[in-house]
Amino acid sequence: MNPEAKKKWFKLVEEFVVKLGIKPGNLYDMDETGCPPSNQGTECVIGEHSAKTQHAQGGADHENVTALVTICADGKVLQPTIIFMVKNFRSSWGNDNVSGAL
Repeated sequence: MNPEAKKKWFKLVEEFVVKLGIKPGNLYDMDETGCPPSNQGTECVIGEHSAKTQHAQGGADHENVTALVTICADGKVLQPTIIFMVKNFRSSWGNDNVSGAL
C-alpha cells in the first residue's frame, strides 16, 4: 500500500469516525472466505514444472463452504458463522464444533 493511499484512508477515518464521535464498540468489520469441503475428490494442477503460474483443474459442480468472521474495533469478536449448502440440515452436525460457529 502506498503512503498516499494510507493518508487518504486515515483522513476518511478521522472525518467519518473520529469527528462524528463514533465509539469503537459501534464499529465492526466482517470478512468471509470460501473453501471446498475436504471430500471433494481429486484435482489436477496443469502447467510446466518450472512455470510461475499454475492452473488448477476441477469440476464446476463442487460445493463451497463459507466462513464468516466478525470483529469489533474495541476487540470483541462474534462467533464465527459457517455456511454450507444442504437440502436437509441436522442440528446434531453442530455438536462438538471446535470453532464455536453458529
